[in-house]
Amino acid sequence: MNVVQKYYTHSGAIGPAGLILLPLCSAVLGVILGIAHAYGAYYIPYVYLHFLITLGVGGILGFVIYQLAKATKVRNPAFALVVGLLAGAVIVYCSWVTWLRIIFAYQIWILWPREILLAIQVLAKEGVWSIFGTTPTGITLYVLWAIEATLIIGLTGRIAWQKLKATPFCERCQRWIKEKDTVSPLEPVANPGILKSQLEQHLYDDLTALKRIDYVSSVFTRIELTHCPACNTLYLLTVQVVTITATKSNEAKTTARDIIRDFIINAAVYDLLKNHWPEPNELQTEATPAQEDVVAPSPPSTS
Repeated sequence: MNVVQKYYTHSGAIGPAGLILLPLCSAVLGVILGIAHAYGAYYIPYVYLHFLITLGVGGILGFVIYQLAKATKVRNPAFALVVGLLAGAVIVYCSWVTWLRIIFAYQIWILWPREILLAIQVLAKEGVWSIFGTTPTGITLYVLWAIEATLIIGLTGRIAWQKLKATPFCERCQRWIKEKDTVSPLEPVANPGILKSQLEQHLYDDLTALKRIDYVSSVFTRIELTHCPACNTLYLLTVQVVTITATKSNEAKTTARDIIRDFIINAAVYDLLKNHWPEPNELQTEATPAQEDVVAPSPPSTS
């Protein structure tokens, strides 16, 4: 990491272990998930469930690639993206090979891509499954298959890239940073663009002026503070606008939009922001005056 930069970025290092093990393990898992996807596509007649399986295999492989990248200390999100896209393509290829073997009653293996395309053309003429009483054929079926392949490949690559990109690594200590302190909820930011500009100039008055709110709000500000406790040299600031909306099923949906992410700060600013806002229980304690001991009056003397 270049310490003169305003924002944290990965060093781009890969290393021998990541260069060899990450693609190899990802390909092996891609084969397994591709076979599982094919059997799910053939034996599960429900289109919506098949759609969830398609998302599932891409999501699982993308997350595993991210974990393997961490285990082999790959600090190159672009490399993780390429591995994810290729591993997703392995899922698609193995799924087609397995599915075609099932379709043709386990009589033949169709392995070459050109032969797979020819088999697809034959099957697309009559269609292979129905939805809402309609059997897609021709161009319609090609589009659906293309969407399925795009979802698997794209989701695998995106998850591997996005999650690795969002996980900082301390080059000095050679460790991933898991420690994170969160300050939330704070009142909404009036102008996120101005606040970002001020933070980039290391002006924190408008940020510290935000008050902690103790009620349920549909829009609020969240601060995330990340640091490496081993060397105490890497400190990062993220500020987000969090929005809570209700879905059609009346469930709460939370979305977060970054005002600033992984902005490099120093230890003094980290401590300032971490300790500036009391915890909610502390606020309640401060707001409620201490009750003094009440001494009951003595009964009047009868003497």
